[in-house]
Amino acid sequence: MADVFIVSFAGRIPFAFLEDIHQRFVRTYGRAVFSALPYGMNDEFSRVLSQQMEYYSSDPNADRINRLK
Repeated sequence: MADVFIVSFAGRIPFAFLEDIHQRFVRTYGRAVFSALPYGMNDEFSRVLSQQMEYYSSDPNADRINRLK
């Protein structure tokens, strides 16, 4: 039972990161992704990825459930 808790706790932050990135990408580019060239959004969105990776890796506020306790 403890193993399930550890896996679910450790899995929350990566999935929160992925959901955040997905929402930001869709909000920023919308339907433009369908006509974009390969790597066409890399220059701009790579900064967002970098900032959010730093946030989810080091900021305790990234874990919303833990923050509510």
